[in-house]
Amino acid sequence: MKSRSALAENTTQDIPQTRVSSNRGMLTHGPFAERLASLCLGVRSIKRDELICSQGERLGCLYLIKQGEVLLTRISPDGREAVLAVLGPGEFFGETALLNGMTAAFNAYSLQQTTLLMLSHQRFRLLLDNPATCRVLLEALAHRCDDAWAQIEAMGCTRAEDKVRAVLSWLTRRIGVKTGDGVRIGLNQSQLAQMIGSTRETLNRQLSALRKIGVLAVKGPKRHEVLYVLKPEALGAQ
Repeated sequence: MKSRSALAENTTQDIPQTRVSSNRGMLTHGPFAERLASLCLGVRSIKRDELICSQGERLGCLYLIKQGEVLLTRISPDGREAVLAVLGPGEFFGETALLNGMTAAFNAYSLQQTTLLMLSHQRFRLLLDNPATCRVLLEALAHRCDDAWAQIEAMGCTRAEDKVRAVLSWLTRRIGVKTGDGVRIGLNQSQLAQMIGSTRETLNRQLSALRKIGVLAVKGPKRHEVLYVLKPEALGAQ
């Protein structure tokens, strides 16, 4: 088994989940999904906190998430690991490496029990010859661009309070899962601090302030704490 990253500590539980965002399942539902499944080389089942592929690795297939969540990170030249994205069912990764022939520019880890469909490079190229397929893929990439702009806007906040609120609001919409305890954010505090670009101490102060006013709850044992947003609409209130 490949070793896991320090950023990929388990923070999730295998419980019934409903994602806040419902417009990202185009690759795993409907007629297109049936065609895609028929072309896939196989299915890969991955346990929580496992490394799927490494930065600098040459990929031989496109990965499509049928179930679960995948964390993408990138290691800088000085050894720091930054969170790039969290992907869920209906989303994919590895397409850039297949299109430009370069190695993977990220590390991918499973945040929970995850099922992946694998589409070979050759069959991925065949799919691109189909206009309907290209349209679906472009729509998915357009959503990814929207996410990138939203993340950049959130990261542009100067005050720590504003940045934490903006990033939590974005994460709630992007990867939030509705549960009986609130909207679960599938990142632990180390990962959230890396994404925001702050220290754990600074982040903890801001999270404590949100807990005091009933916007946020933190549950679970210390090493596996889970963040729940109780009042998503209040994250925009300053």
